[in-house]
Amino acid sequence: MFIAGNDSTGVTEEGDGALNQWFQSLDRTPFRDLGYVAESIEGAVIMTAQRQVHRQITHDIADQLRLKYPEKSPTSDRHIDFPGYMNTFVPDVVAVREGKAPAPNGRWRYADIDLVVEVPCDSTAHYDYGPKLHAYATAEVPLYFIADPTSAKCHLFSHPKDGDYRRRLTVAFGLDVDLAAAPIGLVLKTEDFPRD
Repeated sequence: MFIAGNDSTGVTEEGDGALNQWFQSLDRTPFRDLGYVAESIEGAVIMTAQRQVHRQITHDIADQLRLKYPEKSPTSDRHIDFPGYMNTFVPDVVAVREGKAPAPNGRWRYADIDLVVEVPCDSTAHYDYGPKLHAYATAEVPLYFIADPTSAKCHLFSHPKDGDYRRRLTVAFGLDVDLAAAPIGLVLKTEDFPRD
């Protein structure tokens, strides 16, 4: 199953309940309808507007993942808690292992994730290549995929250990990315990814 979203099973810092209540309140405001996503990265709340290029890439990746993950929840409004200080992210696309179910609170567990995808922009690239990269590796998410429309490059991080990814692959937009050796088991096509 793949989702674009977030879960609260990883936040263990004091006050995480208040943060989750804040996100729920924010989701009931016009910000969500206007295309803004809010997440907490190392305790800082970040609000990002979703651009057309971002939507095109995430929809393309989600469509391709449907070949491997036929069950789907094609929304991008779910929070997932990750290791670290108040890390509640809204990944652009998440592939959840087959047969896994949400926690009793309805949120997904980071331990059940096969793949996380982020599509950065100028204002979020620092987080996607920094704190999020570290959090996903610490959570031992098997694959972290960045499709960067500014550089027109894809970055695949794999083999997490000790808070870092031991293998990194960079390819230009237009080239295939082979995920066959990982739990995903497919080749991701990037020729239709738009550039910024």
